[in-house]
Amino acid sequence: MMHLRLSDLLWVTGDVRGSLSYSELAVADSRAELRSYPNDGQNRFLAALFAMDHGYKLFRIRGDNAGGLTSMREAISDLEPLMRSRATAPVRRLLAVSYSKTSELLLHEKQFAEALDMNLKSMRIFDTLLATAPADPDYRVNAAAAQHYAAAALMNLGRLEEARQYEQVALDIVAALHAAEPGVSEFEGFVGMAHTALAEIAEREGRPGAAVPLLLDAMEELNASLTAGTKHPYIRYWKAKAEGQMGKALEMLASNESRSAAQRARDKAEARDWYQRALESFTQVRPIWAEAGEDGSRMTEAMARMRT
Repeated sequence: MMHLRLSDLLWVTGDVRGSLSYSELAVADSRAELRSYPNDGQNRFLAALFAMDHGYKLFRIRGDNAGGLTSMREAISDLEPLMRSRATAPVRRLLAVSYSKTSELLLHEKQFAEALDMNLKSMRIFDTLLATAPADPDYRVNAAAAQHYAAAALMNLGRLEEARQYEQVALDIVAALHAAEPGVSEFEGFVGMAHTALAEIAEREGRPGAAVPLLLDAMEELNASLTAGTKHPYIRYWKAKAEGQMGKALEMLASNESRSAAQRARDKAEARDWYQRALESFTQVRPIWAEAGEDGSRMTEAMARMRT
C-alpha cells in the first residue's frame, strides 16, 4: 500500500513520472505475490486494486487509453468472481468504484452505452452498501460519482432529461456532504462539478441563459475548494472545464439574433476572455491530466472563432 500512497502523493504534486513508476511497482509486487499464493483472496483483491489504480493513471496522466483500459478491465475481471466468492464490503466497494472509474475512460472513447451500464452496476452495489451504512461519506461520495458519470453517458446519448435527473441526485448528495462537513474542501469542489455538468446539459438543450448562473456558482465553489487547499486533480480540471463552458454559453448568446448588436458584441468579447482563461487553466493542469491537452486545443479553436 505504501507504493499506492506515494503514487497518489506524487500525482497531485506534479511528479507524474514518479507517480506512474510507483503505481507500476505496486502492480508488479502484487502480481508476484499472487503467483506465489494464487488462491489467497486478499492477494487477489490487492492485485486488482493496484491494476485498477495503474490503469486509471495511465489514462489520466499519460493518455494511454488502450493500456489503461486493458489494465482496468483485467481488474474488473478479477473482482467480479471475487465478489461472488468473498462479498466483503471492501471487495464490493472496490468493484463499484472500478466500474465508475472505467466508465470515465469509456466516456472519453465515446463508448457511451457501456459507460452507462458500468455506472448502473456501480450504483446497484453502492445501494447495498448504503443500506447497511447510510451515513458513510465514502460510500455516499462514490455513489454520487456513479450518478455523475451516468449522467454524462446519458447526455452524450441524447437523453438529456434523464441526464439532468441523475446529475441532480449527484448534486444533492455532495451538497449534503458539504453541508455536514464544510471543512472537507473537496466536497465543495464536487458541488461545483455537479453545477458544471448541469450547465452543460442546459447548453445542449440550447438554453445558455440557464447555464450562466449555474456556471457562476460552479466557479465560485471550485475556486473556494482550491483556495481551501485541495489539490484534487478532478477539481483542478473541472475549474478549467467550467471556464470553457462559460465561454461556450456566452458564444451561444452572442449568436442569438434576438439580442441587441451591442449585447451580442459584449457576449462575444466575454466569450473570448473566458476561452482564454480556460486555455490557461487547461495548460496548467495538463501535466497531471492528459485530457486537458485536447481541451486546450478546443479552446484555441474557439478563440479563433471569436476573432472572426
